[in-house]
Amino acid sequence: MQKQIRAEIEECVRERIRIKAFLDTVKMPKLRTVLQLTYIECLDVDEIAIRLDYCSRQIQRLQDQALDLLET
Repeated sequence: MQKQIRAEIEECVRERIRIKAFLDTVKMPKLRTVLQLTYIECLDVDEIAIRLDYCSRQIQRLQDQALDLLET
């Protein structure tokens, strides 16, 4: 059981590193921050809005904009 848990933790760490490297390609700091809070810190839209002092709708727009940039 410990081996399985350790393997899963190691895989999560590797995946987090890959995600972080991918997010680092986003050049606009505000968009990068929103993506990091979403995918690294696992915060929801409302939590991010509070932290960044934006409304939830603005955070959703920033997330959409950032994801659009990553897709191109």
